[in-house]
Amino acid sequence: MTNKLKRMYGTWSSPISPKLMTAVRRFNDVQWDGDTLVWSETRGTQSLLVAQTGLEAPRELTEPTISVRGRVGYGGGEFTVRGGGVVFSADGRLYRQPLSGGRPRPITPAFGAAAAPAISPDGQWIVFVMSYEGVDGLALVDAAGEHFPRKLAYGTDFVMQPTWSPDGQHLAYVTWNHPAMPFTGAQLQLAHLERDHAGVPYIARVETIAGSATVSVFQPEFAPDGQHLAYISDATGWNQLYLYEFATGEHTPITDAPADHGQAAWVQGLRTYGWTHDGRSIIYRRVEQASASLWRVDLRTARRERVRGTEHYTHFDQISVSSDDAIATIASSSTIPARGQLWRCRRAAQRA
Repeated sequence: MTNKLKRMYGTWSSPISPKLMTAVRRFNDVQWDGDTLVWSETRGTQSLLVAQTGLEAPRELTEPTISVRGRVGYGGGEFTVRGGGVVFSADGRLYRQPLSGGRPRPITPAFGAAAAPAISPDGQWIVFVMSYEGVDGLALVDAAGEHFPRKLAYGTDFVMQPTWSPDGQHLAYVTWNHPAMPFTGAQLQLAHLERDHAGVPYIARVETIAGSATVSVFQPEFAPDGQHLAYISDATGWNQLYLYEFATGEHTPITDAPADHGQAAWVQGLRTYGWTHDGRSIIYRRVEQASASLWRVDLRTARRERVRGTEHYTHFDQISVSSDDAIATIASSSTIPARGQLWRCRRAAQRA
């Protein structure tokens, strides 16, 4: 027999304390740059970047005095990596730092908020989402941070997920306006870039290629050869993966299962799929009856197969595919918590 002690609601002692809850380690994003894996994690109230190259020990990139956070809207879009460097958001501004180490260098002024940076293919420019005095838009800054950022794309209430084409001649991004949310109605914009006399990119014209006030779009990503633009749309009622072909202007559905392949874009920088290095396949997440699985589609044959080794997981966040087709994602299940779990699979092109 055990004796039970009755107490008023809210007055009993608990082993779960606020200090314990805030000390939980949580992963936020993970991205490849060559064979180096970079991820952001939250430890208590601090968010930092960590990198690991090959089988080397993980190393912290950012200092305890800097908390890496995207502060546009509800957050997200904390960092991006390319060419041996990382650009991240902290304290409302962007910083640049080599993955090999060293101190971060601020490249934007300390006002407003910045998120979702994207480095141009030549490494000279960074486009990012900027919010200042209640106005959101896309801004452009040189990678060295020697010049003041320029306005690039404004005129809508909100913007997210900017991405460069491989040749640096186009930008794709998502916009939406009040009272819609990005997952109820948004537009996929394709910007055609030109250079001024100083070589600075500017938008010559913009065309809306998908989405509407009642149809959402999510995560535009250019194919490695630049001939196609992938995106997710709920035009059929399900979030399906599509390809837009530049040569013909055609939109082709890549998935058709009664399942969700995207997610509600509450924050910046979300990703549910990634291109393989040769552009022949896409690794994507499929959610059916609240359970997620990881799949690969061969774009030449339309063959779809589940990625081997993922069967024990039921949730995947922030899919990233490396230059040798290794997959990194934040995986979890009802018995495997997302904190402390980074799932990696070599040879994504193998049969599942």
